[in-house]
Amino acid sequence: MKWYKNPLLLFTIGLLLFVLGALLYNFRPTVFVLLGSVFWGGGMGYLILKKWQPKSGHLPSNTLVSVLITFVLLNPALKIGVEPILWGVLAGLLVVLAKSGPTFKRQLIFNPAALGLLVLSGLLTLIYGSEALLPTFVSWWGTDYAGVYSLIILLPLIVYGALKFRKIYLVGAFLLFNAMYLFWQEGLEGLVYPYTTGMLYFLAGVMLLEPKTSPSQRPWQIGAAFMAFLTYRYIGSLGFNNVELWAIIAVNFVHLLSRLRLSNLWQKFKFKHV
Repeated sequence: MKWYKNPLLLFTIGLLLFVLGALLYNFRPTVFVLLGSVFWGGGMGYLILKKWQPKSGHLPSNTLVSVLITFVLLNPALKIGVEPILWGVLAGLLVVLAKSGPTFKRQLIFNPAALGLLVLSGLLTLIYGSEALLPTFVSWWGTDYAGVYSLIILLPLIVYGALKFRKIYLVGAFLLFNAMYLFWQEGLEGLVYPYTTGMLYFLAGVMLLEPKTSPSQRPWQIGAAFMAFLTYRYIGSLGFNNVELWAIIAVNFVHLLSRLRLSNLWQKFKFKHV
């Protein structure tokens, strides 16, 4: 396949351009230290997976996507130090190793970036406490680094991904449900900031649509979008942090249910008891 016909490769190039914009806009040493540490950890994870599962087909391009996503989600430390570097390395390592996480019929259940960062968040909470200012934490800093200007790169990327990976209903429904909620709560003013910056679009168009861990059929996509919306908006009231990551996990669970084919199981149960 020629490179310009490979959706994953083109999506990776678009993501790389978006990350380059984040680097240029936040041109300071701590940002480059974060990038280097995440790449270091991701590279280690890739080598471990190639050694551990040599026939599993782990690709450098997939690892690159995971590393870039991790980089724009983790907040750069205010000062260069051993701890921020350590947590950056660990983040890259966990996210890449999550590619060999729980599977169903040889297919991943959870989005590797979401799973790896939730594990990291759990470790940091155990060490520092839930209220502590952590040296490195999940803040989605690089998803709206230049306000509306970063959308020039991001919007074409997510439209391309949603169309090529056939996740348009998942992405569109999540953005619509969230917009309806904000309009109901705050009116038109409540829509201005979230929909003129990149965070929501990155969540919906990069993270939720991950091809292997999100549903492909239209009804399941809409159902997954609704579950992601409910999780994103209400799980925080139960004491959960990182509501964006849990919204991704909600989509993963709906995808798992779709693959279990619950409707078929229900038909078998119904006919068995008629």
